Amino acid sequence: MSVIFTRVLSRATGVALSAVLVLGGSLIAIAPASAATGTVNDQPIEVIDPELSSLTPGVPSISGTPKFGDVLFVNMGEWPDAPTLNVQWLADDVLIDGAVSDSLQLTVAELGKQISVRVTATKSGFVSAEALSEQTAPVVAASFAATSVTITGTAAVGFTLAASTDNWEPEAALSYQWLSDGAVIAGATTPELTLTTAHKDKRISVKVTGALDGFTTRTVTSAATGKVITAPKPSVSGSAVVGSMLTVKANTWTTGTTLTYQWYANSTAISGATKSTYVVSSARSGQKLTVRVTGKKSGYATATTSSSSTAYVMRTSTPSISGTLAYGSTLTAKPNTWTTGSTFSYQWYADGKAVSGATKSTFKLGSSQKARQISVKVTGKKSGHPTVAKASAKTAKVLTAGTPTISGTRAVGSTLTAKVGTWTASTKFSYQWYSNGAAISGATKSTLTLSSSSAGTQITVKVTGKRSGYATVAKASSKTAYVMKPATPTISGSPTVTKTLSAKTGTWTSGTSFKYQWYVNGAAVTGATKSTLKVSSSYAGKTIKVKVIGSKSGYQTVSKVSKSTAKAGYPSRTVPASSWNCPSWAPIKGNESSMIYHMKGQRFYERTNPEECFRSEAAAKNAGYRKAKV
Repeated sequence: MSVIFTRVLSRATGVALSAVLVLGGSLIAIAPASAATGTVNDQPIEVIDPELSSLTPGVPSISGTPKFGDVLFVNMGEWPDAPTLNVQWLADDVLIDGAVSDSLQLTVAELGKQISVRVTATKSGFVSAEALSEQTAPVVAASFAATSVTITGTAAVGFTLAASTDNWEPEAALSYQWLSDGAVIAGATTPELTLTTAHKDKRISVKVTGALDGFTTRTVTSAATGKVITAPKPSVSGSAVVGSMLTVKANTWTTGTTLTYQWYANSTAISGATKSTYVVSSARSGQKLTVRVTGKKSGYATATTSSSSTAYVMRTSTPSISGTLAYGSTLTAKPNTWTTGSTFSYQWYADGKAVSGATKSTFKLGSSQKARQISVKVTGKKSGHPTVAKASAKTAKVLTAGTPTISGTRAVGSTLTAKVGTWTASTKFSYQWYSNGAAISGATKSTLTLSSSSAGTQITVKVTGKRSGYATVAKASSKTAYVMKPATPTISGSPTVTKTLSAKTGTWTSGTSFKYQWYVNGAAVTGATKSTLKVSSSYAGKTIKVKVIGSKSGYQTVSKVSKSTAKAGYPSRTVPASSWNCPSWAPIKGNESSMIYHMKGQRFYERTNPEECFRSEAAAKNAGYRKAKV
């Protein structure tokens, strides 16, 4: 029988002992160990060596709480011989793999087990020794940190509530159960709950259960909400147009709910806009409007619902009409100030009835619009904005108004007359004359006598027609030619046969060119168109006058007639008509060399070559002539 020596560890004292064993496993004796090492059948043994000293063991202990996740620490105890110490942790006396440090963080594997620690001491010249600590109480699960569950969201039908569990430590696997008045809501096991009519008038809570390996499962129930209120989405009636009134329709809330309102522009609250109606101000142009309705009732949750956004607010204006309200005139529609970028379409009306085809911004008044009241409807459009139609005010009745004309000579001193043309019957007229576009003071009659200050100017007249119920219309004439400054011509020279008369034009507008026409006893003398006229015997006993025609580019051509001369007469003496004859009106022949005159019928009359002719014997005698004897 073979004998080996080995060491065992007393649980009671932690002291290493020597055991003498008979091969086959029978125990023969136990004694304190001092040893040498060796093997039996390739198994390591410590053989008692009486020559080695024994180490004095310490008493190890464990500090810390045996709870999942916590850390335990080993206290080695007192080892007098200062040996090298090694640690091994055990759970229910089973070695924990790799747990050889002076601390141990407890894991799920240790739950429910008692933890101990073995300290092994070694030192040269000593028999190694071991000591085992007392076991801890069984390792327990950890607890979650203080937790709570809150509900966010509005407790109103159609709204969604959410369970807020942000304060669970550590993060756990959570499960949910929603409750209605404390009763389980079937299938409501997600973090959110959308409220239906089945939940109205109920108080909602949520139960959240957290589970995590190593932790005690924990269930927390939230506080209950107020009773679920019925809070429908409001709607807005009216047009999103500056100046229009919008009205909120709150729809059907829980009976007895008190409602308040707040209007918003582009999500910003409009100061003071807290009624169920809102008149859109110009400051809202280009913005989208919404309204929020807040409902409150004792015992119920307070809910706020928002309407859908309106279109962008359109800024509009009442259109106006410009132009003359007279038949034949063209009117223009002015949309005035709308939202920038608006496009427009038009429809014209006469006495409230649409005029077929009158769909442009301008409208020419035809005969069918006479005595009618005109209006225009402007429709403005812009993408994303409401389409708006605005109508102008009706005009007065359309007046038939003629274009005035001016009659009369455009010359200083002449009188011009305004011809009004054809107007609506019973129209009354007033006048204003203008010189080069400037009103002539006091010139407010239908006639105007041109003064010298008008010379070189162009004249117009404005006729204003009025009739009760009709538009007052002013119509201006065309400009006249420039006003000529003429002068009455005069005649110089004696109206005597054989004499030459000259026309004197007088002072006209500078640069005027002239033409002439002579008249005898009021009849134009053919070919007498020069500035001079020689008096012939045919004019004797007749009056002579001249007409001067003045013309200049841009001016009216003006004719002025001189006064008539006295009746043309004969001179008392004249030159012979030919070498042998005197004029018939001066038949007396005179010989200047002899100073003798010859009468018709005398012997030498036909044979006398006259040097001077006389109308009468008296004229010859007055000239110093004496009568021939035969």
